[in-house]
Amino acid sequence: MADQSINKKHEYSTSDFDGVNTQALRQAIKSGQQAWLENIQPIGPANAKVVPGISTQLAQLTGGVTPYYAQGFNIIISGTPTDIIFVASTDGNIWSINLSTYAVTAITLATPNAGSFTKCSAAQWKNERLMIIDSVTGLWDWDGTTLNNAGYASAPSSGTCIATFAGCVWVANNRTISYSAINSYLNFGTPGGSLIITDETLHSSIQQLVSSNNFLYVFGIDSVNVFSDVRVSGGNQIFTNTNLSTGVGTAFPMSCVTYGRSVWFASANGFYGLYGAAARKESTELDGMYDQVLNINNPALVGAAPTVSAGLVTINQILCVAFLFTYQDTSGNRPLMAVYFDKKWFFVGKTAITPESNPTIIVDCPVKGQNNLYSFDSSGRFHQLLSSNSDVQFQWKTALWDFQKPIQYKQATKIGVGVNFGAAVSTIDALIDTESSSNTISPPLSASGSLTFVGSGPITFVGVGPITFLSAGYVLLQSDATNWGRYVGVTLNGNASELTFTLMMMEYNYRSQWGT
Repeated sequence: MADQSINKKHEYSTSDFDGVNTQALRQAIKSGQQAWLENIQPIGPANAKVVPGISTQLAQLTGGVTPYYAQGFNIIISGTPTDIIFVASTDGNIWSINLSTYAVTAITLATPNAGSFTKCSAAQWKNERLMIIDSVTGLWDWDGTTLNNAGYASAPSSGTCIATFAGCVWVANNRTISYSAINSYLNFGTPGGSLIITDETLHSSIQQLVSSNNFLYVFGIDSVNVFSDVRVSGGNQIFTNTNLSTGVGTAFPMSCVTYGRSVWFASANGFYGLYGAAARKESTELDGMYDQVLNINNPALVGAAPTVSAGLVTINQILCVAFLFTYQDTSGNRPLMAVYFDKKWFFVGKTAITPESNPTIIVDCPVKGQNNLYSFDSSGRFHQLLSSNSDVQFQWKTALWDFQKPIQYKQATKIGVGVNFGAAVSTIDALIDTESSSNTISPPLSASGSLTFVGSGPITFVGVGPITFLSAGYVLLQSDATNWGRYVGVTLNGNASELTFTLMMMEYNYRSQWGT
């Protein structure tokens, strides 16, 4: 008896947006997950928003130099609490950018210390000054006006990372950590001192120090220790040193970032979060693309532009953590950010992060309670990311669906996409994908059929090209389609701002089973 379902029309729709899954093949992705989301934030059911764009250039380091280190701080300058980005560049100079005026202060340029800070790191002491350590020139402090390296007692002469914790300044150099006396940034003598980590759990040298959650996290390449309970006893300063993780650490110092009650970082095999005494891999869903991160097994040296950098950012009023790296795409290497929130991953790239040239480092700073994310490129140009209403280029790849019948061929005949346009003009192109081919829909999606429009109108249809919407509103874009395979899905590409996807629909017929 013939299969009665052959050539009968079927419909499928989904409004679920559960983030990206590159670990599984596209035809094995769980319901609600996507094969790729670039510049689209999967907030919730029927709510996937195209992300804000990049700002115009806000500042540039003199001479167009390349930053290798950047961190956000707030210190009092001329009597005013000021949000700043502290920057160190590969020519050995250090800088400050005022986040209210975007004025650039060249701290060392055209001074006797010019070119001296080739491998440095900084930390905030109260809100009165920055503490700066360099592997060659040693310990310094800067109060917003004066750069100083005098008046210290027994200060470390070298170091690669620095933090303030429990009223002390902590400096790491190789396997040695020096610490100041409690409530002093000047005195590294008694009861301050130093500690050499002799444990074999620290495979090589200390990579980064992070103060968070009442702990000082000490990162090695494949380990994490924490210092806690700092106190003075018998005239000596003592504290507890506990190993949290063996086998997982980081060789990417600029990837360490605090996110809520956790500390996140990049390793050679994924992005991890430290929760209490446990390190947990949070990027399992990205396993299918992580080996395409450039130099993930060959990290940059201290003093060079980082392989991976990270920061917090608020997108659509949701706090996210973002990691910037160079992705080895099929069309060439390009910068890409993997962004996480609420157990979901998506990507930010293309025109959302590439203005004049590619970003090489990202850095965050809270400004008036908002977590802002900034970028520098190799010429020292400074921008704010995810902050403007400019158009960005997006891509959405759905799963390849088998509709619970993987042995049976399907023929896609129509697709529909629910879209809420919040800005004047947007264009969307679509492809119908199978496990073996992709067919472009031409002309692009049209608004035939049911249409609900919210706004003042009018809608203008121009030629056979994309529909141009001149006011905001919701529309169900529809088009005839053709492709067939055991698995079918959709890829959408376009440029837009203030656009929200609500659902994906497909009409299809069942064809033959087993290829017969």
